[in-house]
Amino acid sequence: MTIQLYRFVSADRSGRIAWLLHEMKLDFETVELDARNSEHHEEEFLSLSPAGTIPAVVDGDDVLFESGAALHHLAERYGGGKIAPLADDSDRAAYVSWLYFASASLDPLCFAFVNPILSEEFRQSRREYARRRVGRMLDATERRLDERETVLKRGFTTADIQLTAALDYARAGGCLDDRPRLQHYVETMKARPAARRAEAFTE
Repeated sequence: MTIQLYRFVSADRSGRIAWLLHEMKLDFETVELDARNSEHHEEEFLSLSPAGTIPAVVDGDDVLFESGAALHHLAERYGGGKIAPLADDSDRAAYVSWLYFASASLDPLCFAFVNPILSEEFRQSRREYARRRVGRMLDATERRLDERETVLKRGFTTADIQLTAALDYARAGGCLDDRPRLQHYVETMKARPAARRAEAFTE
């Protein structure tokens, strides 16, 4: 059964899932919902995503309704231990920590810089709050990437997808203007062929 990826017509977090699916060369189809018409609040979609959050993924009998959960699930099911370290891998703890640091701490702040759904007044207040909070997190990320090209020295993993997505939001908000190391990281990750395919998918 083909994987289904539910996404908004406007900007959302579905691009990172498409990126991972392209990295693993998995077939998938998209289902687009219009947020302005509240299609994500209709009963059919709420049966998949109880709070109406986007994106959501249907993988056979499994339904994932948070982008971080979908990335984690897909990488573990189909990655063969390459794109996501297995449970007994020495890199596992660092991988999981950075995957969820990016999705739970950094991303919610940085999405304020690009969210098209919020009113401009509220969006601006969120941007100001994000700029005050994000600096320390970016400092920690710079230290992590100081002597490595990816989150783990072993190479590219799903954690890099999640981190790149959050940092790209930060870049849109001007938060990386004086952080060339993080700019280089984002540009390098987004130059990957699968990332380019995912970017075209979200345009």
